[in-house]
Amino acid sequence: MVAESGPAVWFQLVEVFADVLKAVAWPFVVFFVALIFSKDVKALLPRINKLGPSGVELESLNKQKSLPKVSSEENFAKRELDEIRDPVAKRFEEENFRALNSLEIDDQFDLEKILVRSLTLQQLQKHLAIIYANIFGSQIRALKELNIAPISRAKAATMYSEVKEEEPALKDWDLDEYLNYLFAWDLIEFDEEHGEFRITETGKSFLHFLVLSGLSENRVN
Repeated sequence: MVAESGPAVWFQLVEVFADVLKAVAWPFVVFFVALIFSKDVKALLPRINKLGPSGVELESLNKQKSLPKVSSEENFAKRELDEIRDPVAKRFEEENFRALNSLEIDDQFDLEKILVRSLTLQQLQKHLAIIYANIFGSQIRALKELNIAPISRAKAATMYSEVKEEEPALKDWDLDEYLNYLFAWDLIEFDEEHGEFRITETGKSFLHFLVLSGLSENRVN
């Protein structure tokens, strides 16, 4: 946790969260950050005009001083989140609240870790889904082979020759071009010392994601 205190420091933390969690719906970010840093963030909420991926826009202090004084609870109440109309999103939110209420949380630091971990896993799911949208079926099968054991470059070249015979669209690609997608998304790595291709932890997470999601490896190259 941060040792310093004061609205300025907490405002910096809000900006950090806003930058890191761009992929998350902004109403949820506002709720989570306000929940974690409730005391200091509530003092800032009345000044927030706009919050989004581009940053935070606040009212000037002079304009804020001209407003009638109300309690922090009243200010927070006026900044209530809009009602979710999508029934699927509404079901997800209800499930999230039930899960959160079922946890035995000792302090705000534990709450922060739980919420950040949840958001991290959601971002990973999105990341893996994007990978699946563009990966070749034969590349998935190559990952499954690597999940069993590392493969030498010579063996990989032989395996790729067989793939090219089955997939005419790859006739102009060499092995490095074929593997570039797997490297770019950190699904595989090359062990220079042993001269072997290996699956990464991200690659294993991707295969696990396919099983849990019931996604097929039979994709057209």
